[in-house]
Amino acid sequence: MTNFGPFYPDLHFTRPIIGADKPCVSPSTPHPAILSRADLLAWRQSLRDRGLRVVQCHGCFDIVHPGHVRHLRWARAQGDALLVTITADMGINKGVGRPLIPHDLRAENLASLDMVDAVHIVDEPTAEGILRAVEPDVYVKGREYESNNDPRFAAERAAVEHAGGRVVFSSGDIVFSSSALIAALESGRDTGVDAPTGALAQLLRRPGMGADDLASVLDAAQGKSVLVIGEAIEEVYRVCQSPQIGTREPVMTLRPAGERRFDAGAAGVAMQFAAMGMTPTLLTCPPEGDSGRRFAERLRLSGVELALLPTTPDSLLVEHYIAGAQKLMTVDHARPIAADTMLRSALTTSVREFADAFDAVCIADQGLGLLAGPISRTISELLRERSSILTTSAQGRSASPLAIRHADMLCAGEQDLRRAVANPSGSLTSAAWSAMDAAQAASAIVGLGPEGLLAFDRLPEPLDTGDGWPSRVRAQPVPSLSPLSLDAAGADAAVLAAATLALVGVRDRDPSTALTIAALFGACAESSAVSRPGYATVSREDLSTALARLHRSHLVYREATQLSGKAAS
Repeated sequence: MTNFGPFYPDLHFTRPIIGADKPCVSPSTPHPAILSRADLLAWRQSLRDRGLRVVQCHGCFDIVHPGHVRHLRWARAQGDALLVTITADMGINKGVGRPLIPHDLRAENLASLDMVDAVHIVDEPTAEGILRAVEPDVYVKGREYESNNDPRFAAERAAVEHAGGRVVFSSGDIVFSSSALIAALESGRDTGVDAPTGALAQLLRRPGMGADDLASVLDAAQGKSVLVIGEAIEEVYRVCQSPQIGTREPVMTLRPAGERRFDAGAAGVAMQFAAMGMTPTLLTCPPEGDSGRRFAERLRLSGVELALLPTTPDSLLVEHYIAGAQKLMTVDHARPIAADTMLRSALTTSVREFADAFDAVCIADQGLGLLAGPISRTISELLRERSSILTTSAQGRSASPLAIRHADMLCAGEQDLRRAVANPSGSLTSAAWSAMDAAQAASAIVGLGPEGLLAFDRLPEPLDTGDGWPSRVRAQPVPSLSPLSLDAAGADAAVLAAATLALVGVRDRDPSTALTIAALFGACAESSAVSRPGYATVSREDLSTALARLHRSHLVYREATQLSGKAAS
């Protein structure tokens, strides 16, 4: 045990109060971050004496889900220490069987999170009393409380502000409901094995989101034509024996034992379209010579037609070294394409002459020169007055998500989107609006990695949020459907292709549902792609199975006696 005297002279902890890793705690030992009222007030005073700001969050936290994690992470960034107070079991009135998790275990869950510095269980039904006692510098609530007129919250707010603190509201980028999760759990008891979250269950109950509706969207897109524009990349997976440390120098030594090659970049997107049942044509710069001929043959065998632009001297090659399922190192040999006058003229002519003949145009920019500089603006204007669906994605770090304008849908990872609009840590909703506004895009799908996808579309009229900053977009979260991510290679291409396919399939339907369906198709494709090593293509059957599975899935809960009996058998 260590005494952190200046921090907290009267108590001993197994970790510092602020900024240290959590210890491994025995299940029978109370977590050191769970404080009694007396210990909490002493902790608070020690921080006040040091001039450190305390941020407080309060709630039930019956099931800690991705929305909670983002909320708490954001709250922790508003000060120097984060206190989470939770309502004890006796103070919760959310229906029969609530809370699902006893307050001591709920407290332990929260105390185990890296961003949480202290946890306290409150016996009262609201946080007003503990707020008056702690006097936090900042009290953080979810965005849904911003226009809340509940007198209980009004009393909490008054308690904070009376002591000189501030009440702020987190971004609310991802909204899940513990109650919805538990309701889904109850309805699925003993009936299934999969686990869509409460947000997903609510989404699937909307009109037009039934199993037959989603299947009909997939059917409607079959055979439709799509033009894919972008750089083609060849990815090589070199399978190595277990790495060893060199005998002469302390460096990792790899011994390749085999390799697998995949067509990636825009070629990978085109192959995803073909596997999903559409008819793609790829407009790209192939490598010259035998490499180019082999490339064209692979595309033909995959069901992709190739529209040729001037060739490049070499393949755009990226090597991955892996041992087992672990990717050890990536070596990027891809050199930017020299976009000279002849190449720009050929690309512009091709887009002008036959892009409008396709049901969709999909631009998959790898940031390697084909769409650099003024050519992207020229293509944007050529495609502005189109009859086809236009989707865009910047899949390379040097590619800008904002280069192509007037798209029906812009796809980007969260960090790439934030980088493009210089918004590294603010509200994701604000960042998405900035990107959509700059690119004049109708909608956006933002990848959140293991947290899923977030779809944004424009509101018909700005919505007054009460803080002087009207909201211009609405957000629809789609949780990750991947229980295990084996390899993220190809996931972006699968999401882009599936979401584009969905927009084509819902073209004549309610536009308010189209983006949600596109995001759902993207999540299904992503779950299939990341579950297999290498640049895996997602077939129509894969998509069909994943979509149908959503409506057969349930959250499952069994008592401990049932689980132990099953294990014994």
